[in-house]
Amino acid sequence: MAQSETAETHDGTIDGAVDALANFDFDEGTFAEEKAEEAPQVEASEDGEEVLEEDPVEEELTEEEPEVEAEAANAEVIDAPVSWSDEQKEVFSSLPPEAQNVIVAREGERDKGFQQKATEVAEQKRQYEAAMTQLNHERQQYAQNIRDEVNQGLVEPDIDLLVQDPARYRDEKIAYDQMIQLRNQATQQADYYAAENMKQEQEQRQGFYHQRNGELAQALPAFIQDAQYRDGVLEYAKQAGYADSELEMARSADIVILDKAQKYDALMANKTTVRDKLTNAPKVIKPGARQEGNPKTRAAKANLQSHKKNGNVHSAAKLLEGLF
Repeated sequence: MAQSETAETHDGTIDGAVDALANFDFDEGTFAEEKAEEAPQVEASEDGEEVLEEDPVEEELTEEEPEVEAEAANAEVIDAPVSWSDEQKEVFSSLPPEAQNVIVAREGERDKGFQQKATEVAEQKRQYEAAMTQLNHERQQYAQNIRDEVNQGLVEPDIDLLVQDPARYRDEKIAYDQMIQLRNQATQQADYYAAENMKQEQEQRQGFYHQRNGELAQALPAFIQDAQYRDGVLEYAKQAGYADSELEMARSADIVILDKAQKYDALMANKTTVRDKLTNAPKVIKPGARQEGNPKTRAAKANLQSHKKNGNVHSAAKLLEGLF
């Protein structure tokens, strides 16, 4: 109604209608007179300066904000150490926050020190096992070398010497039997050290798996708990060129990196889809923000600017035509 009433004040000519439209705000949908009526009331202060009336609702919200922030700060919960029992956690929750912070900090320092010592012991054990494995390999190789040398020089005495030279036959037979015994001993030692090496390698492998799984339980729990998730990471690694033997002995840090690489590749693959969704998503307009007009409004504003520039009948007609 405000638009029609204001528009009727022109003199009935095209120029009058254009002049009236020049005062029309296409974004607000009102004429300049109506916009002036809707302006906020201004009061004069004692010293003569103009002061806008304050919104009491905003004052109330401002006064309540500190209370809300204080309540949020008081609602912060400090978790008890994970290793504590339910009874201990109940006692912990009854303590003041200062005491809880001290206990949590102390427990963290103790766990950190324990983890450091455990890491040092594990490293010493690893070095010892590696040294023993190397020693057994050397012993095994030594025994195999003795066996091979004995086999190369092992010659059975000629049976004819038993008639022709019994004493010589006896001496060669004794030497031959000693070489056979030495060969058998070397073979037994080589087999023993080979079995020891295999046993130590299995123990080291099991220890490695146990340590790796413990680290992954902290760094990447889904890899341990979800078989489908684990298979997905391993399949991604195989497609990247990793062999089964390499994955079998992969460190926890390597698996975490593979998991991150898989997620990154998936993110990049979906980047175009995400960008399209963001582009087509409706724009969020803040309360009180000036909204852009629709295409028809923008065209009307462009026609108005063109008429102001040209000022001829054709531009005025195009302006009026765009409004209907």
